[in-house]
Amino acid sequence: MTNKKTAILNESNYWWLQRLFSIILIPLSIWFSVAIISFIISSPSEGITLTQLFQYIGLSSEKYIFIFFSIVTFLHISLGIEEIIDDYIHSEKAKLVASILVKILVIRLMNEVYMFYIG
Repeated sequence: MTNKKTAILNESNYWWLQRLFSIILIPLSIWFSVAIISFIISSPSEGITLTQLFQYIGLSSEKYIFIFFSIVTFLHISLGIEEIIDDYIHSEKAKLVASILVKILVIRLMNEVYMFYIG
């Protein structure tokens, strides 16, 4: 990799951070799956919307776990996409633009989750 990521994180730290997020996401993914299944079981059979699911999670005491799950997921995705950008985009300007766009998107998504549950 020729790109120097950031001054704070070098390539080795990125690798370890991705593995750490992966490990954290294992129990959080299991929790999220159980939450979805319990919501489906407790819901009426006429159909479930995504909004109803998020409202169900938001009303429970587990909304902070969901916010943490969302943040870790978005950061994990961001790091993965950064690796793809570094590996497959060869123009430094294009790498910079793509990296900035990914960061803006992740920040926007995290803000949406925060505003939906907290704001």
